[in-house]
Amino acid sequence: MTKIEMFESLIAKYDLTAEEKAFLTHEVELVAKRNARKSTKPTKTQLANASIKDAIASALAEPMQAKAIGELVGISSQKASALLKQMVEDGRVVKTQEKGKSFFALAE
Repeated sequence: MTKIEMFESLIAKYDLTAEEKAFLTHEVELVAKRNARKSTKPTKTQLANASIKDAIASALAEPMQAKAIGELVGISSQKASALLKQMVEDGRVVKTQEKGKSFFALAE
């Protein structure tokens, strides 16, 4: 439950004074204003990861394990695994398991 949902729930559920309702309504407005100010611009890390993901996509000619992909692209296997997980969630890559090992390939 978000703060806004909590405040609105309190306003709806309880018999509050006008002052209490005004306070909670003001808090809802403050949270909404703060959320509106949050930047949707990608961070430096996200921009760097985007280029690494493109390199991973170029390297995936055949199904490979994260360690091999990391070596090909020049990153650690842990970073390769994390980026591959994101790429699977985005639908760019598919993950298959064979004898307990994970293999990654480009999505068709």
